[in-house]
Formats: sequence, C-alpha cells, structure tokens
Amino acid sequence: MEKIKNFFKGKKIPYFIMMADCLLAIILGIYFLATKNISLANSASTHRPEWVWIFAFAGAIFEVAALIVPKYRWVHLFAIAGYALSFMKELELIPPVSADMVTGVHFQGGNFFIQLSYVILQVIIIASAIYVAFTDSLTEEGEQAEPKLKEKKGIIKAGAAGVVGVVGLVFALVLVFSNSGSKEVEEKVYNPVEAFRDLVVDYENDPLSIKYQQGAEDDSEFKNPYEGASSSDVNSALNNRNDTWVVYEFEGKYTEAYHDQYNYNYYNITVYADGLYSGSNNQRGYWYNINEDGIDCLVLKATSGNDMVCRKADQGSPYMWFTDLVTGNRTCKMSGYPYYPIIGIYIDTNGLIKEEGQVIQVKKDSEFSRSDWSVMVVRNNLSASAVFRPEQVTWTDIDTSKTGEQSVKAKWNDFEAEVKVEVI
Repeated sequence: MEKIKNFFKGKKIPYFIMMADCLLAIILGIYFLATKNISLANSASTHRPEWVWIFAFAGAIFEVAALIVPKYRWVHLFAIAGYALSFMKELELIPPVSADMVTGVHFQGGNFFIQLSYVILQVIIIASAIYVAFTDSLTEEGEQAEPKLKEKKGIIKAGAAGVVGVVGLVFALVLVFSNSGSKEVEEKVYNPVEAFRDLVVDYENDPLSIKYQQGAEDDSEFKNPYEGASSSDVNSALNNRNDTWVVYEFEGKYTEAYHDQYNYNYYNITVYADGLYSGSNNQRGYWYNINEDGIDCLVLKATSGNDMVCRKADQGSPYMWFTDLVTGNRTCKMSGYPYYPIIGIYIDTNGLIKEEGQVIQVKKDSEFSRSDWSVMVVRNNLSASAVFRPEQVTWTDIDTSKTGEQSVKAKWNDFEAEVKVEVI
C-alpha cells in the first residue's frame, strides 16, 4: 500500500488522464476488432481498415512509455501521433455509411452508429491527450523526486515486459477476431440474395465483353463506328435503331434544399452496346472503355462537349463506375452498374432478419416502424442495390391492434416482396 502511495505521490491530474487515454485506446482497439465485420462498409477492405486498431494500440504502447518516464514529456507526443493516425483512418472509412444514413438508402453495408462510436472515443482520447501535452503531469516536488532515465532501469524493464505483454495480448485478440470471428460471420450472416439463385435466367448479353478503344483503326474489332460522328448522325442513330442492348445504366440525384424544399431531381444515363449513349439533360454521344494506351477506362464523349470521364468504384460496391453529369449550372454525381435483367426484389430490414424464413415479433398495440427499411433490387448476376427512387415503392403495413401473423408487403413495378410479422 505504501508503494502505491509513493508511486502516485507528486502526480497531477494530467498523469491520470494519460492512464485513462491508454486504457480507452486499448478498449477502442478491442471494440473495433469485435465489431468491424458489421460496422464497416463493403468497400472498406480496400482502405486498410486494420490501421485503426494498429495505430490505437501503438498510441497506447507509447502512452505506457510516457507514464513510466513522465518527466520526459516528448514521449507523450508519440502517443498523440498514434491516436491521430487511428482517427484519420477512421475518417476515411466512415463516409460511405454516413452517405447511406443521410440518403436513407442502405446499399453500401456497415453501421453508421457503431462507426460514430469509434469517432467519439477517438475524439475524447485525442482531445484529452492534447490537453495533457500542454500541462504538467508532475508537481514541482514530484518532478524533483523523479529519478533520471538511467536510474529507472528496473522500472523500464518492468514496463518493457508490460509492453511485450500488451503486444502479445493484441496479437492474440487479432487471431481470435480474424479467425473464429470471420468463420462466425460466414456461418451466421444471412444473405437474402441467395434465395434468388434459382430465378437466374439465361441472358446471352455480357455487358463486360463489349470493348471500344479510343482511336482504333477502322478494321479493328475495337473500333467504335460512331467515334467522331456528328451530332445529327448520333441523334439519328439513337432515334431509329432497335437492335441494340444496354451495357451500363447510370443513376443519380440531387436536391437544392432551397427554402425547406428537399425534393430530389433524378437523372439517368444509358450506355448501349452499339457504341452510343443517351441520358437526362439531352446528353448524347459515343463511348470507349480502352484508351489509346490500351488501359481500361470508361469515357462518355458527348456531342455537347460535356464529356464524362468515369472513375472505377471500390471493390464491394454494387456500382462499377462513378461520374459527374452537368445539369445546367449544377453537377450531379452518377453511379453506374453493368446492366443485367431484374429478377426480383426483397425487403432489407436493416438487420432484423437474420435467417431465412424468420418471423419478426412485435407486441400488440406497440409502435411499429420500418423507417430504416429499404427495398433491394436483385439482378440476374445476383448483385443487389436499393430501389433508387423509394417513392416508387408501395407499402402495405401491419395492424398492431390485431394479434397473429401478418405481412409487411412492398411492391415496385411488377415485383413484390414481403416480411412476416407476428403480433403477440
């Protein structure tokens, strides 16, 4: 007991804040490892999300060192650097789930609120760590009593052993969450798209097989016959042909949010196999997906001069390309996917349905809300994305004043889907 009193003697509040930051950083790392499979967007794997917990643990380790030698305040700066790098990486990961939260269209996966809790923890850690950097963690008496670095060999050895122990614990946790955790996800996560596998039809058109190269020779198989065509020739071809099929579909929306008006403006672009495309705002022209250097790309060459250079989407996204459509004085973000016929829809309950055939239970006369539900469109290649215009969906809700099994139904175009609900 006397040793504990002597250890904390001469320590000011910032010293204990450093201890708390170290503990919070370890908790953050463990929490991230335990929840990353459900919190991160589908595209997160391409952004090295593991750096969130690696930098958090690194900051904690440097904080341990700073606690051992509080007289040398510069050591604490390395801990701040670790916390800050972890925060920066999380800021790179959260935008996709934030966008889904804002639009109400949950097609990128992940959980906004869990990722928000990461951010809150990180802000608390960094803010308090920065505060400590500008304050003294030792009283004047404590600083004078603090032995020099070379006199702390025993404490440093014990601290080094502790750091090794922490590192070992970290890697043990990584193995647990990356191996057994991933198996659990593979076994238990319900994928509603699998129910549509038997509905897949023979579709002879492969949108990914169509290739046009910029500046190809006339006798080349990659020559776009409309490259360099006049505006009138493009318009005539688009208006009079009926023997082509769709390669890509782009969709986009934006709102002015003017005078409390939040109505969306919707736009689309259709890219055809014969080498032409057409879209909203009278956009028309030809396209190519191999440039002069033989590199894959997608460029929509407009007769109006407003060419659209597309950007490749991250792996895991239901979309393949992104571009910007000029609409008067505004620019609308467009998302494109390879075209395949639609074979059905299902209702995404935002995690309430965890296995096929599950019936959701609600209490009689309780408030039932499906505000975070969305209708997902399934295409012939078994890709799924949310209905782009939710107002086109017609819903049939349940009556919680009546007990028994009922159904929440959704109808979109010629497709219907339902979720069983039991009022108890």
